[in-house]
Amino acid sequence: MPSTVTSVCVLCGHGNNQSLYKEYKPGAIQLNQCVNCHQFIDKYIEYDRVILLLDMFLLRIQSYRHLIFNYEISTSLLLRLLFVLLFCHGYIESCRYVATTPSLIHLNFHLSLAMAFTEFGIICLTSFIAKGLLKIGHSKLDLNRFLRVIVLSHFIDYCSVIVTIWIHESYTPITILLLFYIPAQLQCYRALFTDHWFKLLSVVLVQSIILKIANSIMFTRRAEFMDSFLS
Repeated sequence: MPSTVTSVCVLCGHGNNQSLYKEYKPGAIQLNQCVNCHQFIDKYIEYDRVILLLDMFLLRIQSYRHLIFNYEISTSLLLRLLFVLLFCHGYIESCRYVATTPSLIHLNFHLSLAMAFTEFGIICLTSFIAKGLLKIGHSKLDLNRFLRVIVLSHFIDYCSVIVTIWIHESYTPITILLLFYIPAQLQCYRALFTDHWFKLLSVVLVQSIILKIANSIMFTRRAEFMDSFLS
């Protein structure tokens, strides 16, 4: 359901538009034009959700602006989606270690889930530090909008779980899918903050490096702990 509270143009990112559309009667609306670029503020109001999903996979910034600013979704639903996302990420991490007994399988999943929550904490910390130090953009990073960015930038994890179920012999397809993480996160930040392209790219790259280092350390510690548990 589109919202008329925050009206941001999906093309130019201008945020001082009064409303997304005019409703003459139920089911009869007219899209408003952006006061800056004079194009329709949000074309996705009349688009099918399948097209929106395809544009997300194509990394079109217009689809990210629509979902971050102009799409009405409650914080409680975003929190539920986030927990599902973390469980998906934990499951993907658990596939990197081959457990042979039921007790090891459960232990491996719990440790992998702890890794997923730790990585989420790192993302939160680095994001707020970067916004404060670099003074990126002018948008207020409230809880609802921040959760949207996290869920959207990690949506590929849902696909990775499906790939893991059907192609469980190799971790390579998952690695290829996870390569979409950096450009998806960059598009989310570009949608949230319309300026400072170089700063945004620097934040995403530094954050990815920190996550990679942390993930490598946690993976090594997990393997050592699992091996000691076996012995």
